[in-house]
Amino acid sequence: MEIWIAFITGLTTGGLSCMAVQGGLLAGSLAGNLEKEMKHTRIKNLRIAPPILLFLTAKLIAYTLLGFLLGVLGSMLQLTLAMRAALQFLIGIFMIGNALRMLNVHPFFRFFSFEPPAFLTRFIRKFSKKEATWIT
Repeated sequence: MEIWIAFITGLTTGGLSCMAVQGGLLAGSLAGNLEKEMKHTRIKNLRIAPPILLFLTAKLIAYTLLGFLLGVLGSMLQLTLAMRAALQFLIGIFMIGNALRMLNVHPFFRFFSFEPPAFLTRFIRKFSKKEATWIT
């Protein structure tokens, strides 16, 4: 019974948080395309479905694969009670340090930030500046 409660709770809270974050991401990415298309075509002829379907399909596949991989990893690793306690303590310290970094409390807390490598950031910026993408 407890597993069904956890499943329903995860489904609802995960769905709501996903809708809040990724819904805004999807709407923001489609806004530019819609603005361009509205200038050139009638509202009946807008092609909005393919990018949405592509986004949702990619998200479903990525989350399924990630869930599978994390499930396999979780079934192979068994943490002792002391290891779990230490891990939770360290995660708590990281979360507090990250919050203090966001509040600019002290320059020391800049070490609580994870950032992608510079070459990846440059690649994403360069790719996003292009006018047309393979989605549209």
